[in-house]
Amino acid sequence: MMEVIGLTGQIASGKSTVSAYLRQKGFAVVDADEIAHEVIRRGGRAYAAVVRQFGTEFVGAEGEIDRRKLGQAVFADPEKLAQLNAITHPCICAEIRARLAAQRGTVFLDAPLLVQAGLDTLCGEIWQVTAADDIRLGRIQVRDGLDADEARARMQSQAGVRMPTDRLVHTIDNSSDTAALYRQIDRLLAGRTPYENA
Repeated sequence: MMEVIGLTGQIASGKSTVSAYLRQKGFAVVDADEIAHEVIRRGGRAYAAVVRQFGTEFVGAEGEIDRRKLGQAVFADPEKLAQLNAITHPCICAEIRARLAAQRGTVFLDAPLLVQAGLDTLCGEIWQVTAADDIRLGRIQVRDGLDADEARARMQSQAGVRMPTDRLVHTIDNSSDTAALYRQIDRLLAGRTPYENA
């Protein structure tokens, strides 16, 4: 028996912190961002198509796609972002389904585009991580070395996502400290144990 819980949230909301804590607790986490990086690596399922679409100017000396350079291009242009998503999302979704199929017990699907990609339909419930906009802006600038305008463009690219109404959605507010975040997660985990400890 497997229970899939979707974990989502806007950029720099703190999903990675939540995922790391869940792993510490022994829960399996299928990470869509990790898979997204894998599929565009040299030899990955989407690598050749991305290079064909965007050109070799985005390929570094080692033959790998320069993700930062590509990110700057696509997040500044909604049409290019849509083109990239059209190439990578089918590959990412296929790999996610394969990894979920190999799991048992409670497993978390960490995906920033959970709803947009239709992956929410795989989940019994959804945990949405949120944080105040000014906090998210500062985190993006520090984490990615971006100026305020670039950081806002990244935030805008994920704005306006509506959660589905036919599944239970829990909101986790990550605007405070880590201890407060962990208390919220622990409340939601009550009664659930990782498969290996069940």
